Amino acid sequence: MTPLVIPFHDEEAREIRITAARPWQVGDLRIQALSEIEIWSDGENLALGKSVLREREAAESTIDSLTDGYATDRKIINSALWLEQLNERGRLEKELEALEPKQMRMASESELNATWGSAVMLGLTFLIPVFIVERRRLKPRQQIDTLRKRIASDLHDDIGSNLGSISLIARTARKDLVRLHGPEEVAEDLGEVDYSIDCESGRTASKLSLDAKRHLFLFFKEAIHNVLKHSKANQVHISLWDVDEKLALEIRDNGIGLPNDANQRPITVQKLNDRAKVLEGELVIDTGEDLGTTIRLLVKRSHLHSNPALS
Repeated sequence: MTPLVIPFHDEEAREIRITAARPWQVGDLRIQALSEIEIWSDGENLALGKSVLREREAAESTIDSLTDGYATDRKIINSALWLEQLNERGRLEKELEALEPKQMRMASESELNATWGSAVMLGLTFLIPVFIVERRRLKPRQQIDTLRKRIASDLHDDIGSNLGSISLIARTARKDLVRLHGPEEVAEDLGEVDYSIDCESGRTASKLSLDAKRHLFLFFKEAIHNVLKHSKANQVHISLWDVDEKLALEIRDNGIGLPNDANQRPITVQKLNDRAKVLEGELVIDTGEDLGTTIRLLVKRSHLHSNPALS
């Protein structure tokens, strides 16, 4: 049930052969099972849609289901995104598990108080049950809201710390490369991109749901990652403003632009589409050779106040 990753490094090949040496035995059954075969090169799954030739006991057959992009019943997502979501879910489960004893104790105290209150205020048989129900409903909600805010704060601190560390390491590595007369291409990749930020939206930020903040951040991170890795830009302009009842986020660079053929574009572009769909937003990408790339996301403010489903 766990992805098996086999790195080939710089090896080149026209075909890949997978040999099953020993089946998995359950009772009298002997099973050899694969869910999906993916071959990644430069951000592209080369096996997607290709046929697989199966050889078994001198018989050959062609299988298409192992390269259709789906597991048993669901579409396979990028492994990095899958691991990221597993890590986040694990953190949430640990926080909720730590909160459960306190919630149980509060519920027990609430029931005890309700019993004594009923004995003393026998005539108020209607008001007391209403009070108990409301108390049970509001206190867990307040605890969960506090937990969500603390998790959001932890994420923010972790991300800020990691970005600062990465920036410091990159600057130090670039200085060492220059001093040791290393490859100029690597030194340029480690260099910082000039950027500017304009924020003219003040009506949304304080009301965003936790999930909306997370997906907006991941969309922004994917866009910046694409600029740094593929655009060869040295300038980036980031804008945030209101358009009627929508929030607009734009990342514009002066790089080499994206390929005209959608199949040749980095997998990051597909991730941006996925994030936009989760937010029920509109994604517009303007690009051209030597004209740079502009990525613009428009999301209705009402969608940012709800809770988009995790994907």
